[in-house]
Amino acid sequence: MKNAELKTIREGLGLTLQDVAGLTGVQQRTVQYWEAGTLSVPNRVGNMLEALEYRVEAVVLKEIFEINKPKKGGHVTLERYQTDEDLHRERPDLIDLTARTHAVILNRIRRRLKRLKITAIIKYFELT
Repeated sequence: MKNAELKTIREGLGLTLQDVAGLTGVQQRTVQYWEAGTLSVPNRVGNMLEALEYRVEAVVLKEIFEINKPKKGGHVTLERYQTDEDLHRERPDLIDLTARTHAVILNRIRRRLKRLKITAIIKYFELT
C-alpha cells in the first residue's frame, strides 16, 4: 500500500492517526511517517485497513438489507452515536468500530438509499 492510499483509506473510514496507531500497535508518529512516505507502509497495516474497509462495507449492506422500505412519502431514520461508548453500549456488534467510522457507515447508507429514492434522516442517538 502506498502512503497516499493509506491516508485516503484512513480518512475514508473516519479514523484518526491515533486510531491507526492504536490498531497497529505503533506510535502516532510512525503513522505520520507512513503517510508522508518517509517509511514504507507495512503489508500487515495495508491488509488490516483493507479488512476494515470490507467490514464497513459489510455493515452498510447488512443495514440496508434490514431497513424496511418506508411507506410512500415516508423516511428512514438512522441514529448517529456521539461517543464510542454510546455506540459500543447500544451496538455491541460494532465494538470494533469508532463512532466516527459509524458516521461514515451512516453516510454510505444515506447515499445508497437516496439512489433508491428513499429519504434517510440522520439524528443523534438519545438515551431514553
